[in-house]
Amino acid sequence: MAERWTNLRDAEETKIIEASKSTERKVLRYWIDLIALNAIVNMLNPIISENPDNNLIINSWIPCDRNVPSCFWMCYTQQVVSWTIATITNVSSCTIILNFIERICSHIRILQHRLTALPELVQKGVINTAKDELLYVNECILDHQNIYTAVKDISKIFYASMVMQFILIFSILCTNIYFLSSQPLFSSAFMAVGLFLCCMMSQFFLFCWWGYKLTQIGDEIGYTIFSMNWLVLQKETRKRLRFIMLVASKNITLFDNFIVELSPAMFLKLLKISYSAFNLLQTQS
Repeated sequence: MAERWTNLRDAEETKIIEASKSTERKVLRYWIDLIALNAIVNMLNPIISENPDNNLIINSWIPCDRNVPSCFWMCYTQQVVSWTIATITNVSSCTIILNFIERICSHIRILQHRLTALPELVQKGVINTAKDELLYVNECILDHQNIYTAVKDISKIFYASMVMQFILIFSILCTNIYFLSSQPLFSSAFMAVGLFLCCMMSQFFLFCWWGYKLTQIGDEIGYTIFSMNWLVLQKETRKRLRFIMLVASKNITLFDNFIVELSPAMFLKLLKISYSAFNLLQTQS
């Protein structure tokens, strides 16, 4: 599949690749903005808000008295550096999954373009023999199989990390909503946690939306073949196109199981579960 990025056949495929790379850069910038905004607010919170106890960004054990200015600033600097490293790690580990999904989507668009172009190439005489026509379709079949293989590999590689991500998001949502309910409205703690909660929900929605996007684009392959001009193609070519349609009837989905499923429905389901957990915490308190 990597050859698609270096061996493009026409201007339309180049346009698809450029649009995909542009989307990857936009996702990266958006993710950096979300993480950086939350990180900056948390870093500045001990300085700009009332802090008579000299609390740090993270309440943890420190080897000196934080009421002493030199100790406070030394520990504060160490936590800022650690927070920055954690922010960069979060951005790199999460956006790589979205970028892989976007690349697979671009491969599907290229496959759709090549399938659509086949009848036109036959009519113009660019493909003028039955052998060349079958070779062209066989390449499309191989590309389609490679797409399913790539989705399967990504699901296998990132399954454990996505399960952990779902568990963390669930625990963060229910506990932070519970914490917000006990804070004064528009207080510094309320604003900081509320901003963090919004960033976390936005990130999770991006995961669900890109998984849904992959499924929707994958479902268009069968319709693309159905809309082609079949009359100009050889009988054997039409048989192989029907084979692609049969395979394309199986949805292209990432992490399709009861724990992890990237879809808007899963996003709403997790919000409902988090709200139920919040009600449970509230009744027990």
